[in-house]
Amino acid sequence: MLLGAALFFTIVPFTFGLENLGCPVEWVAYKLHCYQFNLIPLVAYETASAKCQENGAELVRIGNIDEHNFIKSQWEILYTDSSVSWTGGQRDPIENIIFKWLPGNMRVQDSLDYWLSEDEKTKPGNQLVYKKNGNDFGWSVAKKNDVHSYICEISQDETYRILEKDTGLDYGVEVRNKNNIKRGPIMKMEPNNTVFVLDVDESVVLECLATGNPQVKYKWYKGSQELSSTVNNRYTVTNGRLSITNPQASDSATDYRCEASNEFGSIYSTNAQLTAGSLGYFSNIKPEKELATDFNYKILQCPKIQGKPGLRYQWTKDSVTNYIKTERQQYMFISNNGRLYFSEIGGPDAGKYYCMVTLSGSGHLQLTSDQAPSRISKEIELEVKTGSSKANFGPEILNEFIAVFPSLPMIGDEIRMECFAYGTFSSPFIYKWEKIDGEISSRATLSDLNRVLTIKNAQRQDEGTYNCIVNSNAHGSKSDSKNYTLQLQSKPYFVIELKSQLIEPGARFTWRCMAEGRPAVTYSWLKDTKKLVSGGNIQINTNMLTILRTDEKRDNGMYQCTAENSNGITYSTAQLKIASFAPKFIQYHLPSSTLAARTGKVSLRCHPDAIPKATISWSRNGADLGLDSSQSTGRIQKLLNGNLFIQDITQSDAGEYKCTATNNQGEASQSTKLRVVENLVISRRPSNIEVIVNETAFFYCGASYNPDFEIVYKWYFNGYPINVEKDAFYSEGTVENQRGLYIRTAQLKHKGNYTCLIESPLATDAASAFLTVKAPPSEPAGVYGDGTTEDKITIHWLAPNDNGFPITRYIIESSNKLNPVWKMASREIPSSAVEVQDRLFKTVEVLGLQPNNQYKFRVRAINKLGVGQPSLPSADYRTLSSPPKRAPNDVGGGGGKVGDLSITWAPLPPEEQCADGIGYVVYWRVKGNPNSKWSKHVMKGQAKEYYALAGLNYYTLYEVKVQAFNEKGLGPNSTISSIYSAEDLPRAVPVDVFADTYNATALIITWTPPVNDRPTMRGKILGYQINWENRDVDDPIRYSQSFYGEISEAIIIGLFPNGYYWVTVQVFNTAGLGPLSEKYLGSTGMDAPLNFPTEVTVYSRDSSSVEVKFRGIGFGIDESPVTGYKLCYRSVREVWDLDNCKDIGFVEGGVLGDLEKDTLYKLRVLAWSGDGDGKKSEAIYFTLGGQVVFDPSSYSLLAESNRLSSSISILILCFLCIITWIY
Repeated sequence: MLLGAALFFTIVPFTFGLENLGCPVEWVAYKLHCYQFNLIPLVAYETASAKCQENGAELVRIGNIDEHNFIKSQWEILYTDSSVSWTGGQRDPIENIIFKWLPGNMRVQDSLDYWLSEDEKTKPGNQLVYKKNGNDFGWSVAKKNDVHSYICEISQDETYRILEKDTGLDYGVEVRNKNNIKRGPIMKMEPNNTVFVLDVDESVVLECLATGNPQVKYKWYKGSQELSSTVNNRYTVTNGRLSITNPQASDSATDYRCEASNEFGSIYSTNAQLTAGSLGYFSNIKPEKELATDFNYKILQCPKIQGKPGLRYQWTKDSVTNYIKTERQQYMFISNNGRLYFSEIGGPDAGKYYCMVTLSGSGHLQLTSDQAPSRISKEIELEVKTGSSKANFGPEILNEFIAVFPSLPMIGDEIRMECFAYGTFSSPFIYKWEKIDGEISSRATLSDLNRVLTIKNAQRQDEGTYNCIVNSNAHGSKSDSKNYTLQLQSKPYFVIELKSQLIEPGARFTWRCMAEGRPAVTYSWLKDTKKLVSGGNIQINTNMLTILRTDEKRDNGMYQCTAENSNGITYSTAQLKIASFAPKFIQYHLPSSTLAARTGKVSLRCHPDAIPKATISWSRNGADLGLDSSQSTGRIQKLLNGNLFIQDITQSDAGEYKCTATNNQGEASQSTKLRVVENLVISRRPSNIEVIVNETAFFYCGASYNPDFEIVYKWYFNGYPINVEKDAFYSEGTVENQRGLYIRTAQLKHKGNYTCLIESPLATDAASAFLTVKAPPSEPAGVYGDGTTEDKITIHWLAPNDNGFPITRYIIESSNKLNPVWKMASREIPSSAVEVQDRLFKTVEVLGLQPNNQYKFRVRAINKLGVGQPSLPSADYRTLSSPPKRAPNDVGGGGGKVGDLSITWAPLPPEEQCADGIGYVVYWRVKGNPNSKWSKHVMKGQAKEYYALAGLNYYTLYEVKVQAFNEKGLGPNSTISSIYSAEDLPRAVPVDVFADTYNATALIITWTPPVNDRPTMRGKILGYQINWENRDVDDPIRYSQSFYGEISEAIIIGLFPNGYYWVTVQVFNTAGLGPLSEKYLGSTGMDAPLNFPTEVTVYSRDSSSVEVKFRGIGFGIDESPVTGYKLCYRSVREVWDLDNCKDIGFVEGGVLGDLEKDTLYKLRVLAWSGDGDGKKSEAIYFTLGGQVVFDPSSYSLLAESNRLSSSISILILCFLCIITWIY
């Protein structure tokens, strides 16, 4: 049928009188068909069918899975999450379990691949519909009187039947260059959300661009206030560009917008957000030491730092240039949350770590500056204590994963999903990602050992549930997985846009727009930037605007449909022009002569531009044909769109044909002479071919034709055209001087019928041949099971097509309803070992199943070419129940409230509970007396912890074990584990408490720790709490800070300079705090120098040193006296702001030696005192030749480079040479 359509296509359109068919406006092309998706208004089935037939089309009919997937792809663009559309499918009135396509009564495909679910077939109603329910899409059933959207379909060779309705602003205008047409403004470039960096960017720009004739004028607004240089001299508006010099935090706003206008009206741009980006500083207090134990996981937290809109993190170890590369150190992971993760830590990981942050964008807010500031933290010391090895522990995915960035993802964002597991790292864990309810987008990429899944330009179809699976090795002997359901927010976006229209006066006119967004969208309408409301001649119903009677003076102008939700505002813009004129032939002229093939078909087009619409009449050789477009039969017809259609052409049809167009403004006509000619023929026809998968095939196709005419070759596969330019599998070529088609690296999908079609201006001819591709086996069929026991079942199936080579083995796969991941249920089974039942079904026994589980099974076949596709799943089969087959894992515990013995375990997953009525028996006894009796407690249900009463046995070692049971009996005991009961409150008190000045805002506290034993601590020391209060404040607030570890000193910060504070210390364990220590009165120091040296100058001294001079500073009443000065300098090749500071004493100058040649240095000078370093002077740049002028904005800092690029070195040397030459 499709090939027939293709042949029909070639006979008609390639006579000289026909336009290139393609698809009309508002129709979508796919292969040889055109589709129209009618979202509104919603109509009943009969109305939808009639609407399609008005254009000679029918409701859509689906021929194969590729066409179904095309409909799905369009649906995801146009439709909402819950929509229904009519198709041409209808339930058979006799066999109501099947459906047929109308017209034609062709049976609808039975495959479940098309349906939402099998249950949809049994729903009430007889009409087949397309339906979307969330992320699920497919066929369903509806009643005829329901109202839905609908999809029309027509062959491209029938598109001459479609009424052309487009009357845009160029309709009826006679110009060669359409850019010269007078029209109102339309936005071509919307302003972008922009981030500027405070105190770095000297200016920021927002820009819009609109087209229009005459030239467009612009204005900019922040909210309702117009921005211009008269409002603030920092603002400059040049055409569509708004420049803000010296941008400030107060410039941040979400409602900047541009207005464009000319004589036809005015419009708004979408709103743009302007954000002040900033990056704070790390605390100058060194973070406390981090403690870890061998063979455990560890997380290092980047110290707190403020930054917006976003931060990018990097870590180094022992040196600021020794970057951690997770591709090499595969047990480490750097998350976008700033943390450094170790899946299993070891002794070599001890050292000093630095967290580096750089200001970055976030989601739809991106930096425009190339000078993003960076900071580096103080060192974080990591100490690793010796621990015992944990064999085969993990993988176990941490609770904070899957982590998603940005946290509220939107359509268009780049979305990053992270997954990380800890456990024994004898070999790298293997990470895999899957999308449970579909396929992962081709825009997605995997990085960082597959631990990161990044989706660029996220779209609605990327929504769904993503699963991260971590295996301990390639065999997946141990694994863990976690899911994350991705839902995208979105600013409104239009699926139906407004189009500029030319309408006759006095007409009723309706405009419709439709937008999608999350959360839901609300609508409003603007005319020339003024809001429209219903009343009088205007009716507004959400996304529909109706003008009851058009008027040129009142209704001409620029209209905008506004869609808004909490994520933003979007406009769809168009111009309405009211006018009328007599018919004229502008867009299409009949040729003077038209050729048509004898016995073929021809369409003569008559498409005048006319408002109001013209009436069309046809004559031949001066005689009126007397045709009525309401008559749809006959060899010669006038179609609804005015075209003349002739079929079964004979020689007597030759002659001069004239079309005449008439309306109340006047008349116009045009004519063509029709000639009738003969056909062409294919001389060497293609023949059937067999090829092995991934090999190349060649089909011959040679033509005999009149050389006076040019011919065109086209190829079709199963009736659909092959695009040899875009499809890499196909190419045209020549073999033995004969033209033909190559099918390269042929796949099973290329098996089928190939048609060569040769066309001339006069006629066409076609020939076909079949390609057979030998490949791995097809999918088996008819899979079912019987003979179910506790742990086995017998599986039966029908052998599949072997695709050219005998089947040698089979694979049985199972999916558990409680854990729906397909796994191999048995090893590969030789074909010879499979029993044959009733000469049809293959049979095998599957062992090793879990009791009381509901399974599905599927089968794959293998031949010499590989593994075939899986069969459809079988029905569900439940194994018989039994007592639990294994004991709970990970039995342990400890801690809890005073007097408790906390016992924990990993409960059996549902698929391993083996029967209903799951429960656990918990056993415990004091360790050290093997003859003591076990205490026990029975817990019903899916428990994972129990608190036994330990009484006075605080912090006592116990032995524990756990046993699972169900309604069928007891399972095996777990192995015995040793745990401690909960700790009691400490009795110990730190002594020798002393508080000393650290600097102007901090104290260092020291003490003598108590003995860390059971009688004194009633547990183990967890850490210390320092308490302090201001002596000089009435009714002072008491502040506290906890410090973890067995330590004897700590620093408290955030105090006032020259202050006195009472300090106490308490030790704590897991039960809580011990008694207060004695009080000690400590005092903070004075402020470090608040000013910085000025008039810094650098002079060349000799071949390896320079001399620095500057003006020193004084000190105020709250500052401690200046002790000396420091010269802090570094090479600009060093990325991070870590300076080599030289103390030169209390003098106003010094020498910097051991400098390198051809190197640019940065210098800052500061004063220091006993209370710390003061502020640094402004940066000065110098070389061995002395001080130089240098613009750091033109210099690129590379984070992983330890040297200047050669190009920068050359530039500096050239600069120095020029300076030397000048002076």
